[in-house]
Amino acid sequence: MLIGIFIRHYKVYKGANYIPFGLDNLEKRLLVAEKRRQQDLVVRISDIKKQLFPNQSLEERQRNFSEYYLEYGDEFIKALKDSLKPLDLEFTILEL
Repeated sequence: MLIGIFIRHYKVYKGANYIPFGLDNLEKRLLVAEKRRQQDLVVRISDIKKQLFPNQSLEERQRNFSEYYLEYGDEFIKALKDSLKPLDLEFTILEL
């Protein structure tokens, strides 16, 4: 929502058309804002990918099973049995 933007009706020659100066300036500001928003989304997605795939490989290749077992105990084994389906070729995310 844009609040407090005043558009002046000065005419600026641009190509074969006359464009109000305020609209041209507004368009530039909106493009800059959209580029900034897109860049923020790319950074967020990259951060999530780094968390899910440390060193650009699966987490299970980086961390040992025993780390999780020591932290969560038998509850971890039960959660694995309940949620994993080894024949489905999909990733499973466990929240403990």
